[in-house]
Amino acid sequence: MTVLTLYFAGSGHGIDKGIDDDSMVEAYNQTMGRKAFFPGPGGDPRIYVAGFDGEQLRRQLNVDKGLPSDEHGTLFGYNAKISGPGVRGKRGLTGKGWDRSVWFALNLLAAQLKSGDGRLTLNLVGHSRGSITIIMLLND
Repeated sequence: MTVLTLYFAGSGHGIDKGIDDDSMVEAYNQTMGRKAFFPGPGGDPRIYVAGFDGEQLRRQLNVDKGLPSDEHGTLFGYNAKISGPGVRGKRGLTGKGWDRSVWFALNLLAAQLKSGDGRLTLNLVGHSRGSITIIMLLND
């Protein structure tokens, strides 16, 4: 069985806040195993994963190749607001990155279930708008 922990930060918060300012970043950095960190709307746009084979995950999710890794894990996406014709959707006016967080999280879960043994313990951690992101993820 695999344990996967997904962290969803509140508005204006991301990895760049560091452990001196944000207990969620500290908890993410101390979590062992497979994990992902999603920034809050309007924050540092970097989405990180750790505990995965980065190249295999990028191929499974068809995301940009060659993104860097650092002490927080492998950068596997940027949580920028989606724009363009017909993108309004059900959350078109709710802030930068919410749809992208849900999209990346759903695809990360699908990739994990596809490559694992079918058993998964999922921990969801959210603060402020990050908690609302979790509700949106569960509804999707």
